[in-house]
Amino acid sequence: MIEVKIFDPLDCGDEIDHAESVYQACGFDDADENIEMILNSAYVGVVYLDRKPVGVGRVISDKVRHSLIVDLNVIKEFRNKGCGKALAIALAKHAKTPNIFLTTDPNNPTLPQFYKKSGFEFREGAHVFEWPKK
Repeated sequence: MIEVKIFDPLDCGDEIDHAESVYQACGFDDADENIEMILNSAYVGVVYLDRKPVGVGRVISDKVRHSLIVDLNVIKEFRNKGCGKALAIALAKHAKTPNIFLTTDPNNPTLPQFYKKSGFEFREGAHVFEWPKK
């Protein structure tokens, strides 16, 4: 059974540890950085499969006009089971802002189709600029 829990990172219990453990399992090895990312988010979602935390995603938001879904990750062996879709939809529905965006990895050609299946639409003509800090 798939379950998604959305939480405020400043007011949570075990979910923050579950989120951090998923980040670790997905290759984000710096636990301190993971916790700092989580704590600086508007809210975080953890997806559970049969009560095991298998995915995590964060939202950065002003909570008025814009929400940005970032770092949507599912542990590799739990992909293609509906967990990522459930998490993406739950994060988007939780947002109370009129503008909800997400970021994706341009090196993964399967992600645009995944997000379309989850209900997101590609905005033609949208431009994304990145500050060149690398």
